[in-house]
Amino acid sequence: MSGWNPPPPPGAPGGGPPGGPGVPPGARHAGPPAGAPGGPPAGPGGGPFPGAPGGAPVPPPPRKGRPGLLIGLPAGFIAVLVLLAVGLYAGYASATGHTLSTPSSVGDMSRDTEIEGEKAVVDARNQLETVITRATEHGITDFESAVYRDGDLTYLFVGGTGEHDAGVTDDQAYEVMPRLDRAIEEVFRSTYTGNAPVTYDASTSALKSSGLGDLEMSTSVTANVHTAAGTRTGFSYLRGWSTRTTFGLVVLGPGGSRELRESAELTHKMRQIRDAVED
Repeated sequence: MSGWNPPPPPGAPGGGPPGGPGVPPGARHAGPPAGAPGGPPAGPGGGPFPGAPGGAPVPPPPRKGRPGLLIGLPAGFIAVLVLLAVGLYAGYASATGHTLSTPSSVGDMSRDTEIEGEKAVVDARNQLETVITRATEHGITDFESAVYRDGDLTYLFVGGTGEHDAGVTDDQAYEVMPRLDRAIEEVFRSTYTGNAPVTYDASTSALKSSGLGDLEMSTSVTANVHTAAGTRTGFSYLRGWSTRTTFGLVVLGPGGSRELRESAELTHKMRQIRDAVED
């Protein structure tokens, strides 16, 4: 016999390491593959299902948000804004809302109801009501009027209530002035009864602005009557005020000498009348 002996079978004493070639000593069999009987469950594509023994680790569950809180915060904020806007508008409406009346006296002046029925006064009142209607673009609709006497001089007040775009800022309030000028020129021209051609030029400026659409105004009107002998020029003056809900004009009424009329304190009288007729 030869001296060659066959190698012992695997696992036998003196044989190779159990598990076959390439398996290091002490290593255990990995077990059945994923999806095989006794093995871990198979995931998509046949691999181990995530989280199964020997598979990919299970990712942490997504953190839940708090949609109720996120929705509630904007809703509460909007509600606060709405309440604030309502409160601001209520304050604005209260501060800018006025009414008019015609008391029997204004300061040291008394109301002259007798002269109020004279044709010249009625015509002037109708003119000024039309002027106010056009200047406020039909925003002022309910009118009051009265004549107040101070000695030989009389003052005609014509005013009305309603709502018009007096605005909140000075720029918005000032928009009424050019409309007042146009209205005066149109109304005076349409009611002129003379034979000679006439042109009117009205110019309004601000006396005082208290904000929130409250504006006091001074208007001068130049009338040029064109005749064959030349042009005759006359002047008339108005004072007035405009708010969101009121509009008033004051002019000299009949009576008084030319000197008295020229020296009349029309601005002062307008403010006296305003203080008494507007609440």
